[in-house]
Amino acid sequence: MLPTFVIGLREGLEAALIVGIIAAFLGQQGRRDALRQVWIGTAAAIAICIAAGIGLQVLSSDLPQRQQEGLETVVGLLAVSMVTYMIIFMRRHAKGLKGDLEGAAASALATGSGRALVVMAFLAVLREGFETAVFLLATFDASGNAALSWGGAVIGIVLAAAIGYGIYRGGVRLNLSRFFRVTGLVLVLVAAGLLMTAVHTANEAGWLNAGQTQAFDLSTQVSQLKTQPTDLIGVGSGPEAAVRLAQELRRQGVTGRLVAGSTIADSELARRMGNDGNGTVIPTTFYSGVSDKAKKFEDELIKRAKAAGIERSSASQFEAATYDIVQFYAYAIKEAKVTGDPGKLAAERAAIRDALRAMKSYPALEGPISFGQNGDALKPVYVIEMQGGRWNLIGTHPAGS
Repeated sequence: MLPTFVIGLREGLEAALIVGIIAAFLGQQGRRDALRQVWIGTAAAIAICIAAGIGLQVLSSDLPQRQQEGLETVVGLLAVSMVTYMIIFMRRHAKGLKGDLEGAAASALATGSGRALVVMAFLAVLREGFETAVFLLATFDASGNAALSWGGAVIGIVLAAAIGYGIYRGGVRLNLSRFFRVTGLVLVLVAAGLLMTAVHTANEAGWLNAGQTQAFDLSTQVSQLKTQPTDLIGVGSGPEAAVRLAQELRRQGVTGRLVAGSTIADSELARRMGNDGNGTVIPTTFYSGVSDKAKKFEDELIKRAKAAGIERSSASQFEAATYDIVQFYAYAIKEAKVTGDPGKLAAERAAIRDALRAMKSYPALEGPISFGQNGDALKPVYVIEMQGGRWNLIGTHPAGS
């Protein structure tokens, strides 16, 4: 929260200072006509910066994982560069900022160029707003709690706007040199953290692998596959090796479709593979598109994961099964009329078992589920295919078939 608060406060205050000083000067000069245009230019710049920040976030969320890591690296390094420049610039110019701005405003008014002031305010807010969007996106990517990060940024920006308004009204005086020196120290630490995050994301994107040994080097096996072209390639590994295999296959130009069991059914597999996994087919016992209930469960899981700072794009079959198991027992306990009496423990356990065995086509998240006489759950199986970083349903096998 502190890093985003300082970023919002400092960047917001830089823009608010420029606009506030120009607005106060115009007010003193009685130029209400030019002042109105300054507010319009400021509002337009804010709208553009918000749109740019939303656009970057949407672009990042739609990319496969590897490209997401690459974009986060670029944004992080850009933020580090901007922070460094900002600290050096304000250290040199903070003392004379007010005098410089008032001199430029007086010169513009003397030549009858009110538009120059509008452009000055517009560009100041646009620059600081864009820097803020880049800083905050980079910090959110590195943060473990998005809600706290947003909260810190909003508080910082609101406080900066309040100080800027106070300067405009003439009731607030601020030692700019001391303010920028103190916040500069905090931003040095923020920049160091962003740089470390950028190094990590560059590694995840495959851009920075010097001195590292790859956990799965499948180049030799894929080279052998190229000599025996095939339409289907079976995978019997976990998700990490499957992702590496898909990447290596496409790198070497092998277009065969991957076919695997549920061992690679990681909830983020499609996002991690991206287009490299196009055509991959696996079976699963959970697909959110089969019912409104399943979709609602997945949406809620993603929402709660995001609130906890965990990036998720879908729910896994294991999470759905865990939820369903709890519901099965709740249903069986109710059907068996369990009292919890210690003297009836053995009998009530047997009654729960019998209730589960008698359960037929229970409307679970995973679909209609029954239990066989041997106690095994009979679930439907969904065959899904990966395309463009997403799973699509291509077949369903009913429970017990």
